[in-house]
Amino acid sequence: RRERAIRWLVPLFLSSGATSLVYETVWERQLHLIFGTSQVAVSTVLAAFMTGLALGGFGGAKWADKFDRPIKAYAILEFLIGLYALIFPWIVDAVAPIYLGFHQSFSPSPTTFATFQFFLLGVLLLPPTFCMGMTLPLLSRFATTETQDAGTRIGTLYGANTIGAVLGVGSAGFFLLPTFGLSATTWIAASANLALCIGALALSNTVEA
Repeated sequence: RRERAIRWLVPLFLSSGATSLVYETVWERQLHLIFGTSQVAVSTVLAAFMTGLALGGFGGAKWADKFDRPIKAYAILEFLIGLYALIFPWIVDAVAPIYLGFHQSFSPSPTTFATFQFFLLGVLLLPPTFCMGMTLPLLSRFATTETQDAGTRIGTLYGANTIGAVLGVGSAGFFLLPTFGLSATTWIAASANLALCIGALALSNTVEA
């Protein structure tokens, strides 16, 4: 049962990678409405997103061994990511006055303002991207019971996630957003997160109960 469960992790993690990059594309569009579309603004959004992933990966690697049921923990992370995505537009609206007020009140230099942008975006994007970054260490914790298989299994999971990321950004940019718009695309991705959560919980119950 464990080996079968490990095989099922591959399509789950592929789908997880797809939803993550759908969110990155959607959030960039939403944030550009406030932060602009200059090269600095675009780079800042990407840097904040990647920083959250890196911190999540570090935290997940550090804490993975503390989870007795890593697949269940992964399921909870997928649920939290989808939930945050649904409330993200309201969070962006709430911080817009802070962003604009900082510029109007202090008239900062370009460097100071870019730094402020990065930290503000980091606060906005840290919760979901941290959760995204934790997913690989958690699933790797379950999949690597034998040291000699660690490289192959982690590489397979990472490869599936990367392929999913390519599919996600492509489908978001060329199909979902042009066809359905920001709001509907968010709901589609959040529904996928819920499906991943349910699927992971079912898988967890077969091997971790």
